[in-house]
Amino acid sequence: MTDLEQPQRRWTEWVGEACQAVGVDANQVDIPELHHLSKQVAHRLERPLAPVSTFILGLAIGAGSATRQERAAVLNRILDTLPKDEPETDRRGTDQPT
Repeated sequence: MTDLEQPQRRWTEWVGEACQAVGVDANQVDIPELHHLSKQVAHRLERPLAPVSTFILGLAIGAGSATRQERAAVLNRILDTLPKDEPETDRRGTDQPT
């Protein structure tokens, strides 16, 4: 196993868990494509807009039909799949002591 294979396996496993949590087909998640998009936005515009760009892509693909509350619920279900041993981050992205 190479140094990159282990993280990629962990990424793929987590993507599968997150997709299952929100009822999305994991085969529709192209990690390299999303990395490319976010990298281009981060380097050519500003880093904080990288995740925003992937959100915009998701809205475009999903036709933007979900309400703000429905999107927040989906976001929280995805966040719930993250490992618990990392510092807790609140839903707005600021670190909160646990």
